[in-house]
Amino acid sequence: MPPWQPPSPWRKSIGPGAFTFATSVGEIVLETTESTQGMMASFTTVEPAVSELSTEVLDGLLALLGLAAAALDPRYPAQQSFTGNTHPILTVRTKADLDGFNFDAPGLRTLMDEQGWAGTVTVMWIAGTTSSGTVEIESRNLFPVGDITEDPATGSAAASTGAYLRAIGAVTPPASLVIRQGRHVGRPCILHVTVPAAGGITVTGTATRVR
Repeated sequence: MPPWQPPSPWRKSIGPGAFTFATSVGEIVLETTESTQGMMASFTTVEPAVSELSTEVLDGLLALLGLAAAALDPRYPAQQSFTGNTHPILTVRTKADLDGFNFDAPGLRTLMDEQGWAGTVTVMWIAGTTSSGTVEIESRNLFPVGDITEDPATGSAAASTGAYLRAIGAVTPPASLVIRQGRHVGRPCILHVTVPAAGGITVTGTATRVR
């Protein structure tokens, strides 16, 4: 018997090109291209939605992270951002605040389930803005499921970060973000985010072929 082969339409879809995925929130188009850095992949989200976090939920979240309210950067109010999944977003004042906290993984999992947060909990530090206007960010994305506690690269969280910064007026579209993630789990990654004046957010990063 010959080895199993995927259906021919599937085989034709492997490699650079555009791919449409039907998701629970609508169709998402993924664009893949070859570059000097290898395979690059980009996707654009559905229409984002950003909303407040209640004081009670925020206080509970901070307690689980062992972060004091004073560690939060007052220029960036804690909110939750939806671009397909909902991510609560906290912005800390300093890199030391980002590096220094630890968290109650089982307790955080319980809170995430209670709040319907299917994505990660995003904690980030705004490192600065380059001369070209790109906002540089470092983030930790907490995702306590099984043996995993932090995700090294989270496209949905990067998109939600772009939507959040646009919603609070912290960036002027069209804006560009560079998000560094994964250092805290030994897998440093870079995500590039494009924030238009309206509509979905585009996230780009390198991709790995899966065979």
